[in-house]
Amino acid sequence: MILFQKSRKNKGNKKVKEIFSGRRRIIAAAGLASIVVFISAVIGMIYIWDSPTALRKFEAWRTGATYLGDSGVVIQERYNDCGPAALKMVFDHYNIHVALIEIEKSVHLTRKGSSILSLKDMAEKEALGAEGWRLSPEDFYKAAKPLIAFVRGDHFVVIDSITSDGTVHIRDPAIGKLRMSQNNFLKIWKGETLVFRR
Repeated sequence: MILFQKSRKNKGNKKVKEIFSGRRRIIAAAGLASIVVFISAVIGMIYIWDSPTALRKFEAWRTGATYLGDSGVVIQERYNDCGPAALKMVFDHYNIHVALIEIEKSVHLTRKGSSILSLKDMAEKEALGAEGWRLSPEDFYKAAKPLIAFVRGDHFVVIDSITSDGTVHIRDPAIGKLRMSQNNFLKIWKGETLVFRR
């Protein structure tokens, strides 16, 4: 009787060992799969972030816009020179040849950036009429383009056009050329605008 009980006990131990050994295999496979996924993600992120446009595409998406490249965009060189870069793009549109460094000097660029008034004064110095306004959305759509809009309370962008369906075409010195819906644009713009006339 004792022998019979021992063999039953051994048989039970084998099942327990088989169960644990099966679980170990599953855990090992899951661990290995996790490591492979993690390494693939790291390699993918390195590849994506190494792309010169990846961050710009992400930033455009984050602001509710579509990234269209950077052709015709003066990309700002520092965090605080979006105003001079935007004015340089407007000057380029009107064939006014002034170097970005000259614009930065003329607008008295500070660590906080530049003001609409200093951009207006620089435009007038180059014989380009300019008026700073707080426009309503209706007046904004009617205003001559390109114009400079002050968005998010700390950034200047150039507005090139607005289509009949309300799509706003933007040249953002921090990101590049963007396409944004009217609703998304109105979320970041409170009316401050620099309008030009030639």
